[in-house]
Amino acid sequence: MSAREIPIVGSHPTTKRDIRAVTEYLAVVPIAPGMFRVYNEDATKDHIVDLEGGACTCRDFQYRSPTLGDRGCKHIRRVRVREGIDELPPVPRRRIDPTLLIELEAQTAATSIDRAEAHTVEADRESPTEQNRTGDRPNDRSHQ
Repeated sequence: MSAREIPIVGSHPTTKRDIRAVTEYLAVVPIAPGMFRVYNEDATKDHIVDLEGGACTCRDFQYRSPTLGDRGCKHIRRVRVREGIDELPPVPRRRIDPTLLIELEAQTAATSIDRAEAHTVEADRESPTEQNRTGDRPNDRSHQ
């Protein structure tokens, strides 16, 4: 899938937080399973996102979490998009953080490789090897 084929249609009403989550320059770094550190553009601020617990250390989440809904603050939303849980909101591609696009492309490529490897392994299991078809045993010299 090329970069232009990444889906940009969200399945929920788009909010300003959704747009900021994908257009602002944010760096997401996994720090533990389900836990991420999200840095702002100049790395002067960072917030910890607990994806499984649906929490963030930012002030927006701390003060407004009951009103943010299950998608949370922009940091949680960014991690959810990056991890493939949510789709990109309908935002012009030129406005999306290039780092996010690169991460999504890398995930798409890795998923394609994983699928291809799984298909190859499955195909190897289903088709007999040349030796099995002829009845030869590679280490059996008694027939020579």
